[in-house]
Amino acid sequence: MSGAFAGCGTPVRRSLTGFRDVRRLKELGLTESLPTGYRLSPRGRAVLAHLETPGPDEV
Repeated sequence: MSGAFAGCGTPVRRSLTGFRDVRRLKELGLTESLPTGYRLSPRGRAVLAHLETPGPDEV
């Protein structure tokens, strides 16, 4: 989830902002909690695959 931390300022702010980002993704059902950290849920993987697929105007 390092992308959630990109461009967020100081290390303290970065960790707080990243935590909020991960919580928001979890609320949307896109991540699953692990004993240590997070991973994409099946729904999150489907959304990511859709976002990575070029549209008809991008080919």
